[in-house]
Formats: sequence, C-alpha cells, structure tokens
Amino acid sequence: MRRPTIGTGTFGREMSYDERRVVNNIIVGTPDTVITKLTEIIEPLNPGSLHISGDEGPMPPQDVRRSIALFGREVVPALHEITLQPYA
Repeated sequence: MRRPTIGTGTFGREMSYDERRVVNNIIVGTPDTVITKLTEIIEPLNPGSLHISGDEGPMPPQDVRRSIALFGREVVPALHEITLQPYA
C-alpha cells in the first residue's frame, strides 16, 4: 500500500499490515473493537458517508458471511446510535 495517511510519515512508502492497523487504514477485531475504532474516526470527522469493505484478503466464504452478519447486526446499529445523536 502506497497511499499515505496524513501525519504518520507514511507518504510514498509501503506500509505493513500492522502499520495500517495502527493508523486505522485497516480496522479488524470484535464488533466492540470495530465500533470503538470507527467511533474514533466518525465523531471528529462527521462524514456524510462511510464505505466499508468486508471481504478483503483470502477469507473463506463462510467467514465473509459471518463478518458481514456481525457488522450488520452489531456494528451498524451501534454506529447509528452514535451518529444520530443531536448536536450540542
């Protein structure tokens, strides 16, 4: 991956998997971990849309289905609660 993440010193150089995880270019983990990490991104930026890819890399189809199901059942509702809060 040669795409930089602003402020991380990664401009123009390939990043390892662990480096991408540290700067949230890749977000993996339990639904609670994903909710926490996405909240850290969404709250300060308040993006108009969020694009998620749930099947990157060599994952067996049953793992992809499980990941998508967990995301839809647990992560999306939690993010809706966060993003639909009225602004102060």
